Amino acid sequence: MNSVSGITLRGVKAVPVEVEVEITGGLFNISVVGLPDTAVREARERVRAALRSVGITLRGRVAINLAPADVPKEGALLDLAIAVAIACVQGGVKVKKPSLFIGELALDGRLRKV
Repeated sequence: MNSVSGITLRGVKAVPVEVEVEITGGLFNISVVGLPDTAVREARERVRAALRSVGITLRGRVAINLAPADVPKEGALLDLAIAVAIACVQGGVKVKKPSLFIGELALDGRLRKV
């Protein structure tokens, strides 16, 4: 398991979010828990395509926990944090702590404005 930091917005206030990722064996599946809205749930496809574009192919069961669980997560701000956490677990990427990752991903891996 690995975790990185991201944020979500509550009105105009930035709320810290810890993005935890665990990858286990089994059939490929990505699950996101921690009160994600539709845009956050759709991050599964954006992140999968973006990682594939840089040579990381997801395998197995990918569990993504967005903590704290009681805070609603909205928008695509967590795309980059999710991708980095997955890349740390599966792709051997190392991240210096503390680091904060904010950004929406395009399918080809480009960062979009947020």
